[in-house]
Amino acid sequence: MTTYLLFASIVVVVALVFDRYILRTKIVGTRRWVVTTISMIVLTLVFNNLIVGFGVVTYDQSRISGLKVPFMPIEDLSYTIAVSTIVPAMITYYAKKP
Repeated sequence: MTTYLLFASIVVVVALVFDRYILRTKIVGTRRWVVTTISMIVLTLVFNNLIVGFGVVTYDQSRISGLKVPFMPIEDLSYTIAVSTIVPAMITYYAKKP
């Protein structure tokens, strides 16, 4: 069975490959990407901790790494990074299309 960390890592790798090799936008590392990603990470830290802390969402403890910030598993940040990569890459890609 797949652990949450393995699945989360695959999601990030797919997002990075999507940006660099499929769309060829290469936004990762740009100032726009850094600002977007940091903003999204802050929002994720606030709201994910609220929903996990209040018990709205729970995780199978045998499937997560055990690293928590402070209530949510660290793996949750991978989806934030992936979305902060894929969405701006698609916007950049399609903005260049006639």
